[in-house]
Amino acid sequence: MTSLSEGKVDLVALGEAAAAPAREHAGLRRLGRVRWGLAAAVVLLLIVASAIFAPLIAPHDPLAVNIRHNRMVISLPGDVLFDSGRDTLKKDGQAILQKVAAVIKADEQLKKRDYQVAGHTDNKALNGGPLHDNWGLSLMRAREVLLFLVGDKGGQLPIAHWSAAGFADTDPVASNDTDDGRQKNRRCDLIVVPSVEEMLDLKAITQ
Repeated sequence: MTSLSEGKVDLVALGEAAAAPAREHAGLRRLGRVRWGLAAAVVLLLIVASAIFAPLIAPHDPLAVNIRHNRMVISLPGDVLFDSGRDTLKKDGQAILQKVAAVIKADEQLKKRDYQVAGHTDNKALNGGPLHDNWGLSLMRAREVLLFLVGDKGGQLPIAHWSAAGFADTDPVASNDTDDGRQKNRRCDLIVVPSVEEMLDLKAITQ
């Protein structure tokens, strides 16, 4: 836009500048609606999945379905899956994972979702060994769960929809100051990865 000192004013540019706050405000409103829509979609997914997994959520089957970091999480206690400091699945762990896989395979919508297996530990240091530390332990436990869920002798779930990650003790769900809290933090989470395509309309945000 030419300066006023030069005696000329770009009216088009002035109009654009005046309209910018309104466009920004409208964009924020649309973004707010998208965020509310995302939250509603996550809650709806939680309700549906909780109903589907209801037969496994019982005192004798230590599985929980909840929302964490705006993602639906199927959480399994590490002590059920593994012996202390080990990354080899126990028989009980294999049995509960087989049940989880059967539920996912029986529902086409759940089967097509993307998942991440997230391994977590408490803050007690791992004393040496081939896994070295809690980073190695959490990652290898997540890998072990993933391989069982997608393996021919395990869950036989579609491998293209699964990944694994280890978080060591960086994402606790309880205090590490007590035995009960540390037990809750030793876990493997099956995270339902949100689908950007179905939850966010990026074109609507930018218009």
